[in-house]
Amino acid sequence: MRYLAELAGVRPEAKWFMFKCADGYAAPVPIEDALHERSLIVLKLNDESLSIEQSFPARPFIPHLYAWKSAKWLVLVEFIESYVDGYWEARGYHERGNVYLEERYKSKST
Repeated sequence: MRYLAELAGVRPEAKWFMFKCADGYAAPVPIEDALHERSLIVLKLNDESLSIEQSFPARPFIPHLYAWKSAKWLVLVEFIESYVDGYWEARGYHERGNVYLEERYKSKST
């Protein structure tokens, strides 16, 4: 993903990657997580293009975030300044979703 960001010329004010998918699904990911050295955009599996079932044409893979951030059928990546809810975040799931910090749900303000 770092390479993609470099090619796109991401501006310093961009704080989020927004993954948008063929089925209308969207998932925001903080830029520091998307640019993590282990984060990928997967195009192939075992040297073969992904099948539809495997999420052709592409799928982000960010190992330290919950799977809802690894959106299937990726068709567009936007670099945005301000946070915007994606599909699950609009339904109460955490903005970041770090597995190791157990960030599953948004905190409720009292």
